[in-house]
Amino acid sequence: MCACIETKCCDVPHLIESRGDHVCMNCGLVVSDLCLERQEPFVKTRDGRYVRVSERVIPENIYPHSTLSPNNKDCWGSQISNSMEQLFDRFRLREKQFKSNHTRNLIIANQIRCRILSTLGFTDPKKISWGICQWVAKTGFSQGRKLEATTIAAIYVAAIEQNFPVTYEQLSEISHVRPDHLRHIVTIYLSRCPGSKHIFPLKFTQSRFFSPDRYIRKLCNDLHYPPRITTLAENLAQTIEGRFPTGHRPETKAAVYVNIACGGIIPWKHLARASGVQIPSLKGYWHKIESIVFEILHTNSPYIQEALLNIC
Repeated sequence: MCACIETKCCDVPHLIESRGDHVCMNCGLVVSDLCLERQEPFVKTRDGRYVRVSERVIPENIYPHSTLSPNNKDCWGSQISNSMEQLFDRFRLREKQFKSNHTRNLIIANQIRCRILSTLGFTDPKKISWGICQWVAKTGFSQGRKLEATTIAAIYVAAIEQNFPVTYEQLSEISHVRPDHLRHIVTIYLSRCPGSKHIFPLKFTQSRFFSPDRYIRKLCNDLHYPPRITTLAENLAQTIEGRFPTGHRPETKAAVYVNIACGGIIPWKHLARASGVQIPSLKGYWHKIESIVFEILHTNSPYIQEALLNIC
């Protein structure tokens, strides 16, 4: 409560700082011309509170000085502009420090990971998801994506690797990530592009999760193929993967291997419908391994040679 020396009066002082002086927004007079009830000047902090000088005030909370005089009609607007500019500068600096220091990323990812694991009832004995979260935080892989999405993708990889039943849709229901987005991130985990600075750890790419065997068994079971077709497709997968490992999805590899084992009698359209993989992806992977298929023609049993010759 302040009363001006002149005829003006202010019940609630709205003080701003201008060139070192505190100006009342109601009457336009500086603090030296005002009679404060307790004779203590006020300072406005960053969160909009008025505190006395006797209280401890962090210097960065005080509004910056203005280059305009208190009598200028744009003084208050300039104060707001300068304050917002300084605030955004602090935000940019904080974001830069946040990206350079991966510790905070890792802490948040671990909180998300523990919450999802407890919801699923999965303990992750091998701590694979924790290792992937460390790699994501260190390489900055989550830039441009939600940290929750990359963390849940790590949980999916760890669950499948340790034979824990989980699906994309189930993880999507207990999070804010769409199944397609989650599947896309897992596909990026699978791909190890030469020359990329975000290369997935080798110990994860050599795991059973990246093997198409379980997809081969599932596809053969859905198509009601005999066990010899399943065994042949698994042998082909082991041979080709040993010679030419790629970053394609296991579903794509399994569908092509089953088609090779059947002699190429399955049309691409029916194969795509049964496996859930698009036709361009199936044809693209087949063209990738076509030369390898010709190379192993002379190193397998007559039945495999006949099947490979039929599809070629």
